[in-house]
Amino acid sequence: MLILNKRFLLLLTCFSLQLSADLPPNTEILACTTPQTLWAPYEYHDRKGNNELVGYNVDVMEEILKPYNIKLKHVIRPWKRCLESLKSGEFHMIWPTSLNEERRRDYLYSRHSYELTPAFFYLKSQFPSGLTVEQVKNNLSPDLRCGLLGYNYTNFGFKNEEISRSTKNHEALIGRVHHKFCHAAFARLEIIAAAWMILDKPLLTEEIGYQALPVPKERFHFLISKQHPQGKKLLNIINKGLDEMERKGRLKELLTKYIPNL
Repeated sequence: MLILNKRFLLLLTCFSLQLSADLPPNTEILACTTPQTLWAPYEYHDRKGNNELVGYNVDVMEEILKPYNIKLKHVIRPWKRCLESLKSGEFHMIWPTSLNEERRRDYLYSRHSYELTPAFFYLKSQFPSGLTVEQVKNNLSPDLRCGLLGYNYTNFGFKNEEISRSTKNHEALIGRVHHKFCHAAFARLEIIAAAWMILDKPLLTEEIGYQALPVPKERFHFLISKQHPQGKKLLNIINKGLDEMERKGRLKELLTKYIPNL
C-alpha cells in the first residue's frame, strides 16, 4: 500500500510539473519586431502586399506553439523600444538575436534557433583561382576589405579597424565587389544567399564567389522577458520545441525550404 501511495504521489507530482510548464490555451504571445525587418530568410516582411512577417523563425515558432493552442501576435516597435519593453515585461519575446553580456543579464534566452556562417565574398573574374583567407589577411589592405556601417566583425576573425565599415546595406556591399571597389566583402553567408527574398534580384550570383571563414558559427537565440509572469513557462516551451525539432531534422528541413542550395 505504501509503494502504491508513493507511485501515486510521483505521478501526481509529474502531472503537476507538466501543467506548470505549459501556458493556458488561447494565450496570446506578444513578439516584438521592428518596422523594417529585413533579416531574410529568418524573419522579414512579405512584399506581396500584406506586409506580413514571415520566414524561418516564424515557421519554427508557430510549429512550436501549435500543440499548445497558443497564439502569436507581432507588435511593431523600433529595436531599442523592443529591448526596453521586453525588459519591463510589456512583451513576451523578441525574435532571435546574438547574445552579449548585457542581454544575458537582462533577459531569459533560449537555446540557439539557428547559426550563421561568417564569410567573405569576391568577384570570380578578378580572382579566377579563388581567394583564400590567407590572401585576404596578408595581401589586401583594409580599404579593400569591406563591411557594413556599424557592424562588429570580431566574430569574423578580424579586428574592426582591419575592415572598411562604411557600406549601408548588403546590396551596396556586393555592388562594391562588382565594381572592384572592394575585393573582399564580409557578411554572413546565409543572409547574402537569401537576399533575393527582399530584393528584386539575387546577390549570390554566378559571378560572385565566397569563402567561409575558419571561425565558430554565430548562434542566435530568442530573447524572453524576465519580468513577464509567463516568461519562464514560454522559455520551457521554446527550448523543448527546438530540441525536438532538431532531433527530428525539422529545423534543417524548414531552413532548406528558404535556402536549398547551401
